[in-house]
Amino acid sequence: MRVHLAAVFLLLATYNGMASSPALPDWMQQAAAIPVTNSLKAKAVVLLSDELLTIQPDGQARLRRREVIKLLRPQGREYAELVAWSGGGRKRLSFHAWSIGPDGHPYTVKDDQIREEGGEEGGMLYIDDRAKVVTPPGADPGGIVAYESESQLPNYMTEKSWDFQTSIPVQHAIFEIDLPAGWKQRPLWHNHTSIPPQEISPGHFRWELTGIPAIDIDDVPLAPAEIALAGRMVVHYGANNIAEVVSCGRPLANGTTGSARRRQMPRARLLPRHMS
Repeated sequence: MRVHLAAVFLLLATYNGMASSPALPDWMQQAAAIPVTNSLKAKAVVLLSDELLTIQPDGQARLRRREVIKLLRPQGREYAELVAWSGGGRKRLSFHAWSIGPDGHPYTVKDDQIREEGGEEGGMLYIDDRAKVVTPPGADPGGIVAYESESQLPNYMTEKSWDFQTSIPVQHAIFEIDLPAGWKQRPLWHNHTSIPPQEISPGHFRWELTGIPAIDIDDVPLAPAEIALAGRMVVHYGANNIAEVVSCGRPLANGTTGSARRRQMPRARLLPRHMS
């Protein structure tokens, strides 16, 4: 009888241990399974960068962002610090993070492991930028970190920048915009060939890039700012004539824009914090 009870307790303990194992999102597991290519010199690599911008009929916009980053070298730990911003009219709705250690152990970041910080804008009298910041467990070479955030954008915004190129390679980048009936979109490309979107449903457009190289200016003397060299796309959207909306940007013949762009909000940090 005692033997049977011991077996039952052992089974229950095993079941509880399995049940307590954190469940990783499917999109993270799929990205983590993709072999890393063309990243011999990189400190880290973005396995997946996925953004979905949803516009409501009243013009209210929500942005859902997902990223999966693999650390390749000890110097790559700086890219494991995950950040979700709010302020400047942007409201953070949710922020979740996960990781897979070099030994394959999965982790789910708890809310009490996430800290909040203020913006780092020197010389500003007042700024309301706030950030949720966390470095998940297992952030060592061979480990993988991931996050998902959702935010509500300011009502006055009628454009969104897709910053798909950064200082580390990006294996797979996706940007989608879901528009109400009758609304239109127009993309303008900078430092990259114009790519037509796939309309996966009426008003729902998807751009996809793979094998995006890193911007390596570490050994370049008097190098320009990284953002001046990075490939990006700015998509304008609205219920009115989009050509009139973007005419002030003087679009070039190849679909790119020659006007300089200033970031409206810091992105979730793929750059080291001191460079963001």
